[in-house]
Amino acid sequence: MKSIQFLTLLFIVACLFACKTEDGMQQVELDEAAFLDNYANAIIVPNFIDLQEQLQLLESSATTLVESPTNEQLEECRNAFKAAYIAYQYCYPYLIGPSADIDFNSLANIFPADAIQIDLILEAADLAAIDFDIALYKDTRGFPAIDYFLYRNYGHADSSSVVDEMINQSFQGEYLLFLIHDLKTTVDQIVSNWDSYKNDFLSNEAYDVGSPISILTNNLNQQYEFIINYKLEIPLGIGLFTETGFPDKLEGYYSGFSAELTAASIEAMEQMYLGKSKAGIDGIGFDDFMRSITATNQLSPIDGDIQSNFSAVNQLLSDLNEPFINLLMEDPTPMVAIYDQLRSGIARLKTDLPSRLGVSITYVEGGNDTD
Repeated sequence: MKSIQFLTLLFIVACLFACKTEDGMQQVELDEAAFLDNYANAIIVPNFIDLQEQLQLLESSATTLVESPTNEQLEECRNAFKAAYIAYQYCYPYLIGPSADIDFNSLANIFPADAIQIDLILEAADLAAIDFDIALYKDTRGFPAIDYFLYRNYGHADSSSVVDEMINQSFQGEYLLFLIHDLKTTVDQIVSNWDSYKNDFLSNEAYDVGSPISILTNNLNQQYEFIINYKLEIPLGIGLFTETGFPDKLEGYYSGFSAELTAASIEAMEQMYLGKSKAGIDGIGFDDFMRSITATNQLSPIDGDIQSNFSAVNQLLSDLNEPFINLLMEDPTPMVAIYDQLRSGIARLKTDLPSRLGVSITYVEGGNDTD
């Protein structure tokens, strides 16, 4: 009798440790330490360092442009700007720790830029009188404002007008350098502050609200939906009965490389899911967690669906032969296809993935949803 009682007790204890009381799923041994180490040391910090380096190159190129405005130097500065803007796409999913403390994405990439307000600042020609931290000026800084400065009107084959304005209005150069330096010093601060934050990040292996794993899960979903809602849905004018959409709402509207920015942001989201670095090194990521949890509990697989969705979106983007702005004006069908494909992946990312991890989605996103 005692042996039976002892075996019964062992069975109860085993169940307590092998099963989750909330949903009956069997617990899985996941390597949270390796997961966090991979994201901190192979992805997040290196991505911000890359952006830091690209901004240094942009600042150097812009300084030369301001000192000696020529068409050739403008083109070099534009190339440096494009490289930095693309590098930013690999940082924006990681609004955590130092970047979250200063709401980096709001400082760097509120688009479209407010051209009217920027022109008023140019007329006043007094940066000291402007408080760029207040709401009135929130969209007169960051990458979109630089985009306006370097391109002005989309489709300009002749860059002479931009160069002439820079020659004739010296304050334009001052404002441009301020915008770039503002971004650079902000990223410098983020990179520096990761040194002290990293230990907190690596030592918290929990899944509760506010933990690194919870924040990354929410970031993955929120930034994925940001692409859908702000890079595609709003410019397309979906639900607003417009034939040409709203081209001026595009990211990178003046430069015209909106599609390339979107492609980079999709790749960044895919790498975030896979735990893969920009160098292509595949570490422990959400995909590994999903496969382990799914196999142990004999659940329907979702990793293949998520990866297939990313592949389908990437293919649609690579098939584009026109900039987004041209598609909006002529035939937006390819953009709509990208939008629809992205939306089809929301349920797996926002419902199934967090549920299996035991993570709560705590953000509230605008735009349409499918879950």
